[in-house]
Amino acid sequence: MNESKIRKIENYSDIFTVIDFANYMGIGKNTAYAEVKSGAIKTFKLGKKIIIPKKCVEEYVASKCYA
Repeated sequence: MNESKIRKIENYSDIFTVIDFANYMGIGKNTAYAEVKSGAIKTFKLGKKIIIPKKCVEEYVASKCYA
């Protein structure tokens, strides 16, 4: 497997934007926003900005692995 294509969570900040989340998951931004809107991933709002703690991304991935 090509090491440059592997997305490691350690390479990301402790706070994800929705775009960071989309890039990490390898999905489009519309799909990422749909996951946020559906409540599938826990988020917080700072003003108008949606933020996602790294722990929530890890929990989201874990929930998809065991679904």
